[in-house]
Amino acid sequence: MEGAISANLGRFDSREASGALNTELVDDVFVVRYAGTWSESDGQIENIGTGYDYRASDSQAAHASILWLINVVMELTLRAYYADALASGDAPTGLGIFCRERQTSADIPALVWVFGKAKPTKLESTERVATVLLKRSA
Repeated sequence: MEGAISANLGRFDSREASGALNTELVDDVFVVRYAGTWSESDGQIENIGTGYDYRASDSQAAHASILWLINVVMELTLRAYYADALASGDAPTGLGIFCRERQTSADIPALVWVFGKAKPTKLESTERVATVLLKRSA
């Protein structure tokens, strides 16, 4: 069994923690890995108009995988992933003066955030993914 853990503190009351654990359930047959991360920040500017502070964030993610070494040429990997993110970040102009309603983009938050098709005052997303991989070596 092996693992790691880390924690950080930063400006604007930001806090982060992450960790991972690897262990064999059955020697040389089943291997399990758990990993997770958490981060939170209070933001840089208090927005009294909308109530969502500029550049505040709160996110969690977890990952679990099981590796089954079927024989010397085949292995099966089961993976599960969960992520939950909340972020705010309008440009600070007019904070508290021009208050827009909260805009969310749960369907495509990454595209909205990266390509700027909208300027959400609050960005929320939750993602759950499960994959199964069957690998055969030559």
